[in-house]
Amino acid sequence: MGHILSKLISFKTTITARYSETDSMSYVHHSNYLKYYEIGRLGWLKNLGFSYRKLEEEDFILPVIRANTIFRKPAFFEDELILETSLLKLPSYSIEFEYKIFKNNELINEGYTKLVFLNKKNNKPIRVGGFLYQRSQRCFKVRLISSSHYQLYYYQFFSNLRRHFIQFFDQVKVFTEMLGRGGLGPVVLFT
Repeated sequence: MGHILSKLISFKTTITARYSETDSMSYVHHSNYLKYYEIGRLGWLKNLGFSYRKLEEEDFILPVIRANTIFRKPAFFEDELILETSLLKLPSYSIEFEYKIFKNNELINEGYTKLVFLNKKNNKPIRVGGFLYQRSQRCFKVRLISSSHYQLYYYQFFSNLRRHFIQFFDQVKVFTEMLGRGGLGPVVLFT
């Protein structure tokens, strides 16, 4: 049996860029994007029916151990930004999120964070369980499939691929026939 995981649930929130978040060039300063990611994470947890405060009450702390961001276009004062936060995989000792920030439906920033669950009393890694794990399972569609289903998927994939190749080569054949009749004028196919 195999598992197929796919993202199902993302959390979206709107952020208005504040004047205090901009630099002397009027761009939203790069350091604010990590704060936006935190807003997304906290909103994602709250949307799941959980809170960071509850984690701390259960003696968990959740420090960021890895962060990555890609800046595509700038944001400016009073821009309305849509932040989409998605869980990448089920949490165990760590939890990973992906972020996408849009301005006017255009992707302007992408990010990633990995946080580790630590025991608040001794700062040692601890596996998350209980409520948070069960709720985050809802964010994924998990299907158990047998090897015969794998064979069916492969057959369908390669049948579709073969069909597309046949269509492509049929179009190439028509195109080269038109070239042979001089219908398209001087065209170089391969050099």
